[in-house]
Amino acid sequence: MAAIKFIVKSKEKGRLATVYLRFVDSKATDLMVSIPVKVYPEYWSNKTESFKQRILFDEVFTEQEKVNVETELRDLKNFVFNQFNDLCRTGATPSKEWLKM
Repeated sequence: MAAIKFIVKSKEKGRLATVYLRFVDSKATDLMVSIPVKVYPEYWSNKTESFKQRILFDEVFTEQEKVNVETELRDLKNFVFNQFNDLCRTGATPSKEWLKM
């Protein structure tokens, strides 16, 4: 079964970091691509793949922005799963180019 994870590689506090989408389907397929979503690393948990519970919201990072990012990531995850199911029906295998769509 395929799995999708959202990862932030940077640990630098106070600077926006790129979120990466990791797509794993069996031992043969393990792909990672950057996505156009950026978050503050100190607010993100790679373990839970979501924002940490204790965030100090301010003018730079608002609660609404957090909700928007969570919605965008959830929608992206659903989209990739749907595209993967369509790809499987054709018999093709996922590639990095496919994931970047």
